[in-house]
Amino acid sequence: MMTQIENDTTHEKTEVFYSGENVVRKVLRLFSNTKSRIVACVDHTRSLLAIETEGAKDSFLDARNRGIETRFITEITNDNISYCKELIKLVDELRHLDGIKGNFYVNETEYLAPTTFHDRGKPASEFIYSNQKEFVEHQHYVFDTLWNKSIPAEEKIREIEDGITPEFVGMILDPFEVQRITFKLLKSAKEEILIAFSTANALRRQERVGSIGLLNKAAKCGIKVRILTPEDDRIVEIN
Repeated sequence: MMTQIENDTTHEKTEVFYSGENVVRKVLRLFSNTKSRIVACVDHTRSLLAIETEGAKDSFLDARNRGIETRFITEITNDNISYCKELIKLVDELRHLDGIKGNFYVNETEYLAPTTFHDRGKPASEFIYSNQKEFVEHQHYVFDTLWNKSIPAEEKIREIEDGITPEFVGMILDPFEVQRITFKLLKSAKEEILIAFSTANALRRQERVGSIGLLNKAAKCGIKVRILTPEDDRIVEIN
């Protein structure tokens, strides 16, 4: 079953497919129609389909033999790492992005993506296809944005296999989340706590919510606590 919206003047169209078999055929056809570049964003359950679906590996290899650029983004986990290692051999570049949701494939002129959630290891029951120029261009922009936030697959695989905790730098704007993380850090300290407050008021706010009490407990347990802050009469009293 298929629903279609078509532009009669440009032959651009958008179709919704309601059959998993049609979806697989459409993905393979997307590869065969590609002239220079195909990109894809797939969640952590889709990498095994790229390896195990009949005809998929051949489509990857055919694209490579024709000089097609293939770039994929997925979430690499302990469960799918073996499939991702195989996928690395089939595409030009595979990258990892934490918690990525949704799946789509885009070449120069076509876009394909599921419109519904799907069972692990099975094709989605409903897909949307479009060759509308502006829509395809927008999806390339979405992919490039995600690509710039992702990391090379080899790096993530090494982290998983070596048990390395990934480094992270980010900005947290939610004040409740900031305080939760602050308490967690203070309670997890083993040897030393170093804190810099930008203003005396910032230190006083932490006193009101209980952080100074946690620091006192840490100091009594032998943890070295050092605080850098502007000083006023109230700060002297706290000391």
